Amino acid sequence: MTLSNEINKYQRPFIKFQDHQFFIHVLAEDRLYDAHSFDIKKQANGIDAVSKSLSFGDGAQSDKGNIAIKIRLGKNNKDISWVVSARSPYLIKGIKVEITNIPFKSLINPFGQNIHIDDGCAYASAFPAGVYPSRVLPTSSIDQGSWLPTALAQFMVINSKDKTILIRSEDYPPKFKRYWFFRNGEKINLTTYTEANASEKDKCFSTPKYFLENTDSITDALKRHGTWMKNAYKLVAFDKRNDIPNWVKKICLNLNFHCHATDGAILNTFSTIEEKLEETAKFFDPNLTHIHIVGWDGQWDFTWPSLSPDPLLGGEKGLTKLVNKAHAFGYHLDLHMNVMGLSYQNPDFDKIKHFLDHQVRDVQDRRVDWEYDWDGDEVDEKIFAYISPDHKPWRDYLISKILKVVNKYGIDNVHLDQATTIINDSRHNHIRGLIALFQELRNALPREVVISGEGISEPLIGLYPFATIMETGDESTVQKMIFEPYVRFFEYGYPTEPGRSIWSNPWRQKEAILEAGETSWDHKSFYNNLKKIRKGIIIPSILFKNSSVKVDSVEAKAVFEIALEIRDKLGL
Repeated sequence: MTLSNEINKYQRPFIKFQDHQFFIHVLAEDRLYDAHSFDIKKQANGIDAVSKSLSFGDGAQSDKGNIAIKIRLGKNNKDISWVVSARSPYLIKGIKVEITNIPFKSLINPFGQNIHIDDGCAYASAFPAGVYPSRVLPTSSIDQGSWLPTALAQFMVINSKDKTILIRSEDYPPKFKRYWFFRNGEKINLTTYTEANASEKDKCFSTPKYFLENTDSITDALKRHGTWMKNAYKLVAFDKRNDIPNWVKKICLNLNFHCHATDGAILNTFSTIEEKLEETAKFFDPNLTHIHIVGWDGQWDFTWPSLSPDPLLGGEKGLTKLVNKAHAFGYHLDLHMNVMGLSYQNPDFDKIKHFLDHQVRDVQDRRVDWEYDWDGDEVDEKIFAYISPDHKPWRDYLISKILKVVNKYGIDNVHLDQATTIINDSRHNHIRGLIALFQELRNALPREVVISGEGISEPLIGLYPFATIMETGDESTVQKMIFEPYVRFFEYGYPTEPGRSIWSNPWRQKEAILEAGETSWDHKSFYNNLKKIRKGIIIPSILFKNSSVKVDSVEAKAVFEIALEIRDKLGL
């Protein structure tokens, strides 16, 4: 074990431990702090280091306070763990720890994606954030668009030439955090940033315990984090859960219907869905099939949470007839809803606009809306506000609206969009609110009605057993070991043929134009996606982007084939 306390050429103090340098930064509301220096005490299995004061302005100025870090070696004398705490005259936003000289070949994220980073380039990820914060990564060799990529769980796996390294933390409920990876030749520098809860900032703050662990393989790495996660969240295997209706455990196929598009176009009506269900029943068992209906309650995203069937699609009578016919065949049906959306065009907006007092805000106290260019004018319009699920009157209102739909129409599943959009709200505890919402909704619903969500993330695992899969990576082991033991995934669905969809604007698909809709279709991506589905228990989908989609097409039959394979695998 080697250790030292040094100052680099930029007057930034660091601690050298083993082959690594540790740089620590405290982000306060009015200061960016380092330490002038550290007093280091050697321990039997590591070190304790404490700064005498806080430094800012490249070491020219100082404040009272301190930074403390505990670094420990594992039993194998190779693994490293660390915890940092800080005290400041100002409220602390978070703590950054930079660690140098980590062997690197590629990075595996919780989606199962293999990330290759070019020398001199960076990759970043956020946990458990959704679309916040929005960040462009100009130094990245990977096209990340405008969003900081989201991690589904608080770990990353590094492959190098001769070892597999697991980066993880152990905190429950989890703190907001970021990971940055900067490649320097055959090594990377890792930065972890632990962010304080924006509504509960204090002048004292501590990170969770982070681990840098040498493992034998990707399987070994995932087993380590998976075991901790199972114990921390008290998870029960999907097949052994007694709070899941039996029908969910038998689903092998999903049919996804788009109805009312973002620009007002009608893609499917309740009667055309009936026709497609009758046709599909000739190819696959309806009792093993789930129906997911999007845009059933008006122009997509413009009505939350009115949750009232659109008259242009057939209204209340049409939806009642559809549900009854679906159930007569044996299908299980859900309606797409939103976990926190309050649309500005909601017909009851004036009656419920008081909820805007509890609109989600970011760490800078800026209101957060869902925005997109629905009309193709290259300007993002504000479509709906995010209302904090931590505000109980909002939860009560939303749950009451959902229960009316369930009781009136007898649907089998309540699907909540944006479930994994978790924001560090400056006025509310977003994670606490989401957990409460799912628990209260579960208690209010009949047992035979299931809850599903858009994707899954570590803070929510165990709260709902059925989820859309956000993205399927190349490393299926991640999905199988971390999430599939507890959750069944279904797809929104790759299109089986060309045609426009509910998203009808260039913002969603660059090669499309508003007048023509989504006319292009990536045939190769469709079949590549089917190959990925075969690697795990992911329920395949046929996407009915409009009423003209053919049930007997070659592509639709390829989806049926996989559904039959899943049926046989489950012994049904």
